[in-house]
Amino acid sequence: MATTVKSWLDVSKQIINPMEAEIILAVSMDVQDRSFFVTHGADKISDEARKKADQMVALRANKVPLAYILGVKWFMGRPFLVNQNVLIPRPETELAAELAGKLYYRIIDGKFNSGKQSDIKKPVTIVDVGTGSGCIGLSVALECANSQVIGLDISKDALTVARINRDKLGVKNIKFYKSDLLSTILRLKIRPEIIVANLPYVDESWEWQSPELQYEPKLALYADKDGLAQIYRLLDQIKRNFFSTKKLEELSESEIQDEIETNYVIIESDMSQQQKIIEYAEKLGFELGLKKDLILGFFYPVDKLK
Repeated sequence: MATTVKSWLDVSKQIINPMEAEIILAVSMDVQDRSFFVTHGADKISDEARKKADQMVALRANKVPLAYILGVKWFMGRPFLVNQNVLIPRPETELAAELAGKLYYRIIDGKFNSGKQSDIKKPVTIVDVGTGSGCIGLSVALECANSQVIGLDISKDALTVARINRDKLGVKNIKFYKSDLLSTILRLKIRPEIIVANLPYVDESWEWQSPELQYEPKLALYADKDGLAQIYRLLDQIKRNFFSTKKLEELSESEIQDEIETNYVIIESDMSQQQKIIEYAEKLGFELGLKKDLILGFFYPVDKLK
C-alpha cells in the first residue's frame, strides 16, 4: 500500500524534529516549498522518494547532522557544499564575515582619503584561517569587490570542498592554500590587512558537547589548553611576524598616520574562553575593538614600510 504524505510525516515527526522531517521529505520529493504538504497530505509518495526519505530519517535519528545528510548548508544567503571533511557553518559565524566586510570598507575609505592612486588600486588582502568549507572567505570575497581573499587550512580534504564551493559560486578573487595557520602566507611574504580565524576551540573534556559533534572533523574542532592552543599560536604568529616595533601609545596621531597603519584580526571562540583570549592578546599588544556573541575583534599596529 502506497504511503501518503500525511502518514509519512505523522510517523517521522515522532522520530526526529518535525521541521527536519518536512525538509527531508521535500528534498526526497523534489518539492521546493514545505507549505506544499499543507494542501497535499493525501498525495502518494513514490517508492523511490519514500526509501530515500526513510534512509535520511534513520541517519538523523542516529544524530548525523542534517547538513551532512543533505550535503548542503546555507550561510549568508548562499548554499555551501558540506561533508564530513569540514565543519558545518554555524549562523553565529556569519557575524565574523559581516565584521570583516565592515573593516574592509573602513580600509577602502582610508585608501580613498589618502588620495594615492597606488593605495586605491591595491586590493585589500583578507586571510581566512581555518577556512574549512570556505564559507567565511567566499562570502567576504563576494561582498568585497576590491579584495584579495586567501583561505588557509591544514586539511587538504577541507580545501577540496572549499574549491568546489568557489567554483560553484563563481568567485574569482580568492585563492586557497594548505597551511598550518599562517605558515604559507609567511613563506609567500603576504601581509594581510584583515585576518579572520575560526580555529578549533573545543576542549574534548567539555561535558556539554552535542552528540552531533562526533560526525564533524576532530582536526577542525578540538584544541589543547582548554581549547585555546591554536588561537594562542595564531596570536603569537601575528605578533612575531607583523607587529610594528613601535608602540601606538608612544606615537602622536600624525606619526601614526604617517608611519603606522592598523590591521585587524577577528576570532571566533566560545564565550567562556573570551576573557582568557583578551588577556593573552592584550599582553602581546593587541587592542580589543569588539566583543559580540562568539566574536572578538582586535586591532594591532603595523609599520607601513616594514
